[in-house]
Amino acid sequence: MAPHAHVVLSLSDHRWHVIRPTLPLSGRPLVAGALDQPWPADVHSRWPADAPSGSRHWRSRILLDPQPERIRIGPFLGILTLRDAQGRLRGNHGHLAAICQTARRLGGIAFVFTPDDVDRTTMTVTGRLPHRGRWIEAPLPLPHVVYNRIPYRQWEQRPGVQAFLTWLTKRVHLFNRSFFDKWQLTQWLGTAKSLRALLPDTARATLGTLRAFLARYPTVYLKPCGGKAGVGILRVTKTPAGYEAIGQSTNGTRKTAVFRRFEELASWCRRWIGDVPYLIQQGIELANVNGQRFDLRALVQKDGSGQWQLTGVGARVAPAGGITTHVPQGGHIGNPRLLLARALPSQAAFHVQDQLRAVALAVARTLERHMPGLAECSMDFGVDRHGKLWFFEANAKPMTFDEPTIQRRALETRIRYAQWAAGFRTGGTPQ
Repeated sequence: MAPHAHVVLSLSDHRWHVIRPTLPLSGRPLVAGALDQPWPADVHSRWPADAPSGSRHWRSRILLDPQPERIRIGPFLGILTLRDAQGRLRGNHGHLAAICQTARRLGGIAFVFTPDDVDRTTMTVTGRLPHRGRWIEAPLPLPHVVYNRIPYRQWEQRPGVQAFLTWLTKRVHLFNRSFFDKWQLTQWLGTAKSLRALLPDTARATLGTLRAFLARYPTVYLKPCGGKAGVGILRVTKTPAGYEAIGQSTNGTRKTAVFRRFEELASWCRRWIGDVPYLIQQGIELANVNGQRFDLRALVQKDGSGQWQLTGVGARVAPAGGITTHVPQGGHIGNPRLLLARALPSQAAFHVQDQLRAVALAVARTLERHMPGLAECSMDFGVDRHGKLWFFEANAKPMTFDEPTIQRRALETRIRYAQWAAGFRTGGTPQ
């Protein structure tokens, strides 16, 4: 295990203190951050008796990397987000705070920052740390590792943000640089022979592909290439009288329309899609329990040795008549083992569970080859009524898992990976 010390930020003067390091400094300076800058901290054998206490300081455990001429202190994990027009930090504040608190427990300092918080002259950052239910500002070095949690695809694509990400990539270890594109995912995974059979038939959505897919399949899905949480999805089904289209709108409601002629359907779909790039996909008749379809959500992450691992698998069950299983669109959480056991013969259920682990890791490794710096992603898989596994999509900005065990492991694995990526060998893995 790496030696450690405690660091304290005095809120009265915003000065850092290092307390009781587990090895003598012997005159070696402390350095911190991606550029190994001198760490302007006061070092104490113990916290002074007259020093501020309680709510007047912020404390964390931090790791030390002793080297012949200096001692590195860290890791520093920067969580990158943006502010809205009112100057508010965007993103799931509870999730961001949980990452920071996990780092404090396992060793390190995780903080939230935006591009505007970086001083490129001094290579320092004004970061934000959670403290007693609020965010406090702190002077920090350019972090060893940056975790991209910019919450919106269109914000991430802004020229200024892209320029900042390019600048950052040259100086720090940046992981999960960008969102995935659904069409791009299909192209990437289609290059791996072992994964092709998992992919539903997919094409760019055009009038021609809509007609062709409806000639081949009883149900097709149209999905925005940059969509998330099921928003904007269309399900089109052939009926004896023509066609039925069900769309998932942005406010969580569904809109249903029926058509006798293909031309009427095509005109309605064109208005729904507008100028947004969509793909069209073969509909899969998913396994169900009591008439409710379900799919499986896998989270894969790089661990404290830089290797891919399956952190956990959850299940999401669609509402009656629903076209997606996403919880924001009316779906609910299920137990994957119980659902598979009820939907499939026992041997098929066990086979799916074994196969899912190997497939999820293979998908992650394939995606990493196309997106260097990828270190975590969630994936959606379906299982049809015959027990065949299908891959639907992956998300490079995983949402929090509602399953407490998976979420706890996810937080810990993320910090262990940051420790490893920053060069602090802890010898530990999440339990």
